[in-house]
Amino acid sequence: MASVEEVTIRGFRTLKDATWKPGSLNVVIGQNGSGKSNLLWALKLLRESARGRLRDSILAEGGFSQLLWNHEAPELAWSLSLEIPPPGSHSHQLTYELLLQPQRYQGDFSVARELVTDTADRKPRTLLVRDAEHMELWDGQKLAPIPSKAVQVRGRAPEPPVREQETLLSSAWIAGSRAQLCCWLLKLLGIYHDMVTHRGAKVREAVVTRVEDILDSDGQNLAAVLHTLYTKSRDFKRTLDGAMRAAFGKEFESLAFPPAADQKIQLAVQWRSLKKPVSAAYLSDGTLRFLMLAAVLANSEVLAPLQPLIAIDEPETGLHPGMFRIIAELAAEAAKHTTVVFTTHSAEFLNAFSAEQAPTVTVAELSDGQTHLRVKDGDELKRWLKDFRLGQMMASGDLEALS
Repeated sequence: MASVEEVTIRGFRTLKDATWKPGSLNVVIGQNGSGKSNLLWALKLLRESARGRLRDSILAEGGFSQLLWNHEAPELAWSLSLEIPPPGSHSHQLTYELLLQPQRYQGDFSVARELVTDTADRKPRTLLVRDAEHMELWDGQKLAPIPSKAVQVRGRAPEPPVREQETLLSSAWIAGSRAQLCCWLLKLLGIYHDMVTHRGAKVREAVVTRVEDILDSDGQNLAAVLHTLYTKSRDFKRTLDGAMRAAFGKEFESLAFPPAADQKIQLAVQWRSLKKPVSAAYLSDGTLRFLMLAAVLANSEVLAPLQPLIAIDEPETGLHPGMFRIIAELAAEAAKHTTVVFTTHSAEFLNAFSAEQAPTVTVAELSDGQTHLRVKDGDELKRWLKDFRLGQMMASGDLEALS
């Protein structure tokens, strides 16, 4: 499995200077405005930077200055360490560092620094470096310079220059290099928020048949993802069917994908008591959201060992409390393959985790305008879980009192 070992974020909204070491299964709690969602948004922006969408993503947020802590932080920086499953017995860790700085025009920015290091058996090696003086990439034997301007090769169109507002990691220059693995892993960070299920949502519409195996952040490609995985992977089908039967009992029979138009299919659920499957257009919001969450968590084994993180913002939204235990069990299983993170306000959702599934609990607290992340785990938390459920601890304030 690939997993997130440590993340440091500086200058992003309320995350003035935060370092976090998650466990395999994590729950982040805190009051409204404490910065829980900012943690996910910062990770999402890092993912988009690996996909070559950094500039567009920052513009969509209102410009660079809107992202800075207190609108005055001098820079925006990330450091993310990923543990990679070793081919042998040696440890293997990739670390990516990214630094953005504002430019003279309000809302504008540039990539000031990038660094990719590979640590095998405690011996670090630089795979990629970019700063004001260097732009180099490991070629298998040494760090080789990368030209900063377009390069003309006979018989070919000029290679694109490395843009100031996009990362070198996302550039075609890294294709075939060892840094490409780091790029792939960052692209696969699964950040899920604002899963849209209202009556006009695209998730309810028929879609063109296509292969997709990763759910979008808003869940709108659910039909394509479920059609791909449910019909291609026996393991995924077995897990998803089990989750649906646990949620809806024997009434659930299977998912169905009836043709809707030329080269289009419709997501539908076949209930045992009905002759025809019910299309997504008529499913309840809660049923669709449960399918989204189950699709994400059941997919971890299919994507393993590639996806290093699944992070879901407020999974309890729109669900019946009876479904919380099922989501907790799916998450515990997914955490065997990847790092799983939930942010939540729900005591009932926290109650769904058994002592055997005990997650690493992180408390987000806002003090002096900045978010502090305090991890609560270990033997002391396990002892408390024998007598108190996490939800009771959160409601009473006992969890925050642990040190």
